[in-house]
Formats: sequence, structure tokens, C-alpha cells
Amino acid sequence: MESILHLLFLLQFLPLLSSSESYNPQVEYFMNCGSDSNVDLVDLRNFVGDENSNLSFSVGKSNSVRNENPLPGILPLYHTARIYTKISHYMLNITQTGSYLVRLHFFPFSFKKTHLADALFNVSAPNFSLLSNFSVRNSSTEFPVIKEFFLTIAEGNFDIYFIPADETRFAFVNAIEAFLLPPKFFIDNLTAIPPLRTTDAALRTLFRINVGGPEINDSLWRNWVPDNDYLTFRSSEQASCNGEPQESRQRLVFKEIAPDDVYRTCRKVSIDNNGSSNIPNITWRFNVSKEARHLVRLHVCDFFSPSPGTVKFDLNISTNFSTVIDPNSDNVSDMSAPLFYDYVVFSDDSGYMSFSIAPNKMSIKKVAFLNGLEIMEFVGNSTFEVPAEHETRKHIALKIGLAGGMPDPDHISMSLKGSFGYLDPEYFRTLQLTNKSDVYSFGVVLLEVLCARPPIVNSKQREEINLVEWGMFWQKEGQLEKIIDPLLVGHINQNSLRKFGEITEKCLKPQGADRPNMLDVCWDLEYALQLQQTPAYREAHEDSTTTAASTDLALPPIQNLSYNMFPVDDYSDFNSFCSVFPTKSS
Repeated sequence: MESILHLLFLLQFLPLLSSSESYNPQVEYFMNCGSDSNVDLVDLRNFVGDENSNLSFSVGKSNSVRNENPLPGILPLYHTARIYTKISHYMLNITQTGSYLVRLHFFPFSFKKTHLADALFNVSAPNFSLLSNFSVRNSSTEFPVIKEFFLTIAEGNFDIYFIPADETRFAFVNAIEAFLLPPKFFIDNLTAIPPLRTTDAALRTLFRINVGGPEINDSLWRNWVPDNDYLTFRSSEQASCNGEPQESRQRLVFKEIAPDDVYRTCRKVSIDNNGSSNIPNITWRFNVSKEARHLVRLHVCDFFSPSPGTVKFDLNISTNFSTVIDPNSDNVSDMSAPLFYDYVVFSDDSGYMSFSIAPNKMSIKKVAFLNGLEIMEFVGNSTFEVPAEHETRKHIALKIGLAGGMPDPDHISMSLKGSFGYLDPEYFRTLQLTNKSDVYSFGVVLLEVLCARPPIVNSKQREEINLVEWGMFWQKEGQLEKIIDPLLVGHINQNSLRKFGEITEKCLKPQGADRPNMLDVCWDLEYALQLQQTPAYREAHEDSTTTAASTDLALPPIQNLSYNMFPVDDYSDFNSFCSVFPTKSS
């Protein structure tokens, strides 16, 4: 199956200022969990023992454990841990709204008869599911395991919930970091097509690669690793750049975006005057989540152009998107000014994402290069709800009221009359409603709108009684158009209908864990709307055998939309993740 990749934005860059100094955040928490003593690291971080909670933080209902026989060389930070045997939360008092980097450290050890490697749990923050069914044993063969997130956090109490997978399991954490990022670390005056409510977005770091260079650590204590393990063909040239990354006179600069050491090395492929090259391109391949949305950031610094406009090269992401990278575009007077390019990429069902660069045939000097690469995954909305009885009753009542037409959420009909067509099938097994239950109900509503009929009807045809079963039968047959509202026949774009059917099918998955979050649903619906508003250019391959990949990419005027290739001249304070999208040029 071809990659499902949709380019939503292109080219956002900020030159960087060289600095080896550590960043001094205005708001910071470095917590040494389960300990009553502080740990000072050589990188100037001071982790405070959390045994004595105060007004700025609390550890929740938990136990402290200590490794009585740590192996030589293990940092004292990983000699202790905090264990949660029941749902509880770690609270940090946030004094300033903004974008935060949050890290969770996990280092398993044994304490009496308890083995931390046996832990299986979920981690949630307000609105977000950070980790699901997490086990250090299944996550890595090297310890510690450090999970890194970018979140927008509002002023007030910020709760990190640790949720054991079941009554026999537990959760643990060795250390927690949370600190405010520099202003404008992400730029928030940007838009996208389809639009994304990025105030509701969060990112989990998957890969941070120093292309062609060694492992390094930066001023935000982020680790950049070599690219050797991700190359598909290792004969590409490893180049050391001649010179220093320059500060552009036309842009604001941020030393924290990436360290200068990232821009001092790269991998390049070139074609000589005779038209020969040792390899045609350089390709990297990464394991990623299937059918997920990712933010990809590519770093380049042009030390190879003899003059402006002489070097352009081709970039391919997976198999379905290619563009030309022009490092000297947008009036950048300093050719050696570091740049980064941001993309939102949808992965396909293969579980891989590839990046390839090659010299452009029309370039005066035929060379392609890459200095750095970051891949972050958009995390899903949390299905976890605070376990308060009155909140649960209110949620159930509201759900039934919306589905069954009850006007008063304080009066619950235990017969659930009129609600069965909307209720999550998992509810009948667990008697619990979650956010993913709402997604299921919304999927039913989508079918109602499309087919102009209620979810349950009296019919002599047994297969037509339940709208979900009936609709999903025709969806799987690739003939959903047979049951749509007659008023829509002849007026609905086939690409849009196929996308709408895919969204509905995802919402109606039997298992809640397989359903998307509402953020993704809204995103996909906006895309379906874009398809509906786009003239359909139907090709022979667009019959019922068309794959999801091909329909997703069947948007002919995509390059005519004014969101790809323009500078951002105005920077406002960061308060959301709108930064990952470029603004339309005025």
C-alpha cells in the first residue's frame, strides 16, 4: 500500500545563533522521584528530591522505592522511583502559560519482590494520552527510557496521571522534567489546509538526528544521534562544512532550535561535470506509528552554493510527495544561514517513513545535502477521565441525553430508550463511557447525515435495521454511494465521499483503542470538505479498487493553494502549537 502522505505546509525557517550555553528557563521543574535528596548533573540540571511536597508540586498517592544495589556507573537519579498502584497524579504548579518541554524518565530496577520492568501503565495529561500500555521492557533494550513531549500548558495546576493497566499492574517514574520553552520556539500566527486547532495539539519526539555527525547534546538537553542506523545505502558522502553557520540579518534567531554542531556536518550527494555520481540519492528510513500524523522538521545550511540561486535539490518523503528545496529563497542574503523546513506527514499502514534527497536536474550546481532531521508524532486526545462519581454520572446522562433526546441530564432513563443505536459497543461490556465512546456516537451521526435515516429502523430486511451494520457493509464493498441520501446523488464528489466513508469507518471501530480522537476526525472532515470543493479529476485507477493513499492524494490544485513557499515576517508570542503551520502571505 502506498504511503498516505499529505503535505499541509512547506517552508518555515529560522536562522540560528551559535551558542554552547545552557538555556535558563523562566519556569522549570526537575524532579528526582522517590528521593529526599537532590541530584546535580554535569549538564547543570538540578533534580530536586520530591519526598517533601510543597505548594509548587505534589506527588499524589504513591510509594517511594530505592535500588539498594545499583550497578556501578548508574546515575543517582535512577537509584529511586515513585510507584503508583492505583490511579493517581503528579501535580506541578505552572506559573506561566506557554509551550513546555516535558520529559519522563524510566529506569527499571528490582525492589524486594517488585520488578519495575513488570510495570504496565498509561500516562495522561490534561486532554492528551501521552503513553498507552507503556512497558519499559517492550520500549527499549537500553536504559534509561526517556519520553519527550511538547505541550501547551496553561497557568495553574498541571496534572500528569499515572494509570496502571489493570488491578494487578502498577506504574512508576524515576524523574520528571517540565520547563518553559523560549518565546517563539514555535510560531503561532500560522494556518493550514485543512485547519488544525493546534491549541489542542501535543507532540511526542520520535527521532532527532544529527545527519552526518556524531552524537551531541544541546542547550535544551536534547540528544541528537548519528544517522548511520537509518541510512538505506551507506556510501553517501559525509561532509564537514567549511565555515560557521551565520546569523541572518533578516530573521529573528534562536540558538535553541538546533545547535550549530548540527549545521557543521551533513550528508551530501553530488553530480560532477560529466554527469556521474557515486549514488543517485541519499535515503533514510524510520519506524513510525501506522496511519498517524507526524510533524517533520528538516535542517539545512548551505555551504555549497558559490553564489545565491545556484543550488536546488529534490526532496521526497515516502513515495507520494516531492518538492524542490531552494536554500536561498525568500531573500536570505546569508547563504550559510541555517534553515528548517516543517511538514505535516501522514504515515501509511506500513509502519515506515522514508526521506530521500537528490540533486535537481535544473540546478546550476548539482548537489543535495541535509544537516538534521526531527520526527515528532501528534499524540491523541486522552480517553481518561478523572474518577469522580458525580462526573461519571454527569457524562453518562449527557451522553444518553444527546443520543436519546433526553432534555434533562439529571434524569437518567435506565432503559436507555432510543440510545442503543448510538452507544459504544464496549459500554455493554465495561459499563464505562469514554471519549472514544463519543467518537463512536459521532460516527453514527455521520452515517445519519449521509444516509438521511435514523440509526435503528423497522424493516423487513434484517440487514437494514441497524444503520451501522448496513452502512459498514456497503463501505467495505466500496459502494457506499448506494445508500446515501437521494438528494446527494449527483452532487457529491466521489473522492470526498470515499474520504467521508473512511472517517466514518474509523469512528465505528469495535474497539475504542482503534478509533481516532476527535482532533483527527475534525482534521479529516475538513480534508473531505476540501475534496468536495475541488473539481474531481477521475482517472481509471479511481474505481472501487482505489487505495486510501491514492484518494488522499487526489487533490489536483494542491500546489495552487497559497500556503507553500513564503516567508513569515511577523512573530507573535507563543501560546499554542499553531506554529507548525505557515501563514498565508498577505
